[in-house]
Amino acid sequence: MNALDPAEERFEDSIDHCTTALRMRRNTSPAIFTLPVELLGEIFLKCFEGDECEDSRLRRLNILELVCTYWETVVRQTPRLWAVVRHDEDVDLMLERSGTAPIHVSFYGSTENAERFLHLVGPHSDRWASLSFSCVSADVIAPYLETPRPLLRNLYLRVQSGSVQLPDGYRLNEVTLVGPVGWDWAIISSLTSLTLGDVSVGGNELFSAIRACPDLEVLCLRDLHESEGPSYSSTPHLPLPRLKSLILRSIPTSIARVLLSIVRSQALTTVRLSDFRTDAAQVLSAIASSNPSEGDEDSLLALILRCETLEICHMLVNQHEFTLQGWYRRGGDLQLTLGSSDWVDELLQASSFFEAFRDSHVKVELVLRVRHLTSERLAFVDMIPNLWSVKVYDRVDPRAVLEYLESRILGDGDCATQALPHLRRLVFMKEALWLDKSMRDVLTALVMERMHGRQLPVLRIFDCFSRMFDTESGAFVW
Repeated sequence: MNALDPAEERFEDSIDHCTTALRMRRNTSPAIFTLPVELLGEIFLKCFEGDECEDSRLRRLNILELVCTYWETVVRQTPRLWAVVRHDEDVDLMLERSGTAPIHVSFYGSTENAERFLHLVGPHSDRWASLSFSCVSADVIAPYLETPRPLLRNLYLRVQSGSVQLPDGYRLNEVTLVGPVGWDWAIISSLTSLTLGDVSVGGNELFSAIRACPDLEVLCLRDLHESEGPSYSSTPHLPLPRLKSLILRSIPTSIARVLLSIVRSQALTTVRLSDFRTDAAQVLSAIASSNPSEGDEDSLLALILRCETLEICHMLVNQHEFTLQGWYRRGGDLQLTLGSSDWVDELLQASSFFEAFRDSHVKVELVLRVRHLTSERLAFVDMIPNLWSVKVYDRVDPRAVLEYLESRILGDGDCATQALPHLRRLVFMKEALWLDKSMRDVLTALVMERMHGRQLPVLRIFDCFSRMFDTESGAFVW
């Protein structure tokens, strides 16, 4: 036993050391408990900022309260944490604990439930900072908006009928109207964001409304219905110097064509155009109708040549298969995606749009998803300037693509000399099982022609696994 004494002594010394250390820390707290209530409250608010979580906000606040007494105190003493009032949560509790803070009100449901919800939040309407209301009729909410709400800045209305008349005195920043809402356009001059959806509106009325919002930064029009015949030939330019984002989806081509030709902005960075109901070629031609070479550096065409994000697309729905086709731009390059033969025909009519890119530094990538595409129908590719990449998906017959490239690059005369001078990448998004000897010979000839000819960029050919075609083996290799 005496031999164990030194070990026992060391063990007892370790216990004494730990005990002393614990006694020294008895009255200390973790660093987060030393933060002032206001600062910790701001941290919690930051965690809820841009909140898109499907879980109940009230439930998450209750979880924070259960962490410790200090956190419970902080949560209770930060009214802005409780300032999001939704119809599917404890409305009375949220209103009580939000104190006098501006509140964000949200409702989606039936008319009967809307009336009960508005009965609770209506007395607090002077605190409304934003209102999101989705119901069958706008008439339920209209009485609560007849008197200007001093704090209300964002308004979202989605209804199937009814009208809303707002008096002078509102200073709205963001408005979204979805459905046939009667609206007084005179009150929107302060807007920075305007979204209209499923609204029946005349083109002249719409242009006047937009013109009344000189500070617009975001303009989104979708699923519009034209309430008057198109007669916009003398519409003057529409200056929107702060407009950053223009989004048009499924609106009458007559309105889109005029709007695109008259918009003027110096700040536009994002353009999204999709699902036009008639002729997409008219839309592309409208964009090209203002020539930047004439010095109009604020025209939509001039801005597209330098904007960061561009989408001109159409959604196809065939047998549960969704395909986006059109122009896309992310940063420097432009991508043209084709998913139907109809767009091929329309692009052939939009040569002015392609010509606008000829003198620019924008590189174009062509993505083919069109079934039954023949080499003759690929003639539109001749119009595409600065084409540097072609991507062929598995639904496309690769033989048609190779026949077209063979005729352009390996053909006789000046046509072959000048065809596709910038093309440097060809990608087949399918396994190489389709390759036969004649097709391998064509691929080899294309690569060798560019490798030894006319100071043109080298052409590299890849498959869906990013394997490159090797001319010596006649196969795709890593």
